[in-house]
Amino acid sequence: MRRRRVEITLETHEVISGPAGSNRSPMWCSQCEAHVWMANPVDAAAMARVSVATMYRWIEAGLVHSRKTRAGFNAICMDSLKSKGARKLGSTF
Repeated sequence: MRRRRVEITLETHEVISGPAGSNRSPMWCSQCEAHVWMANPVDAAAMARVSVATMYRWIEAGLVHSRKTRAGFNAICMDSLKSKGARKLGSTF
């Protein structure tokens, strides 16, 4: 009997959104000194698989970079979320 090999390729896309009406382009992170993708605390918490309260604790502790948008919303630096905050506390993406 002849064997068949089946190869499956998956392609994933990450969508990062901000508060309604916010600028969807990268924002300046003064701590990274670069334009980076930012997310609101709810989306950032979902990506890090933690509660929103935990995300606010990370912001207060300085474990993730954040800034206020012109509209007064918090914006979390995705680079810092992936490299610093979540890994320091043992969370996985």
